[in-house]
Amino acid sequence: MVFLLGDDCFIARDMIQVMLNHENSGHVCISTFVTMFNEKEMKAVPRIHTGLIKTEYLKKYPFNETLDKGIDREYFQEMVKRGDSYYVINYYFGLYDRRHDDHRSAPVVLSKPDRNKYICNIKRWNKFYKSISK
Repeated sequence: MVFLLGDDCFIARDMIQVMLNHENSGHVCISTFVTMFNEKEMKAVPRIHTGLIKTEYLKKYPFNETLDKGIDREYFQEMVKRGDSYYVINYYFGLYDRRHDDHRSAPVVLSKPDRNKYICNIKRWNKFYKSISK
């Protein structure tokens, strides 16, 4: 599984485990809702993040990086068109997403707990994608 995290976002201590509890659910992606914040406020919102994606699925269907915005939104739309599904843990708001005007990113591996799981920080998607595609 691959987890993508924005370079200015952070997660609750147990978020990865909460998502991994649903790892064998038959879905290609597992996500939660988001807590948005900036210098003035913090607010839980029913908006999903990229979440955990099965590694093999991500290798077969990479993100469309020609887009300037909406890369993950387009990815989910294409996922549904293919007949694949994602699971949203709708009671959990463990990803804290800092809102700013220039909201753009891509991944870099933070750790590799085992050969099938990656935890990433969104920084350099193409470099990461090439590393798992070998």
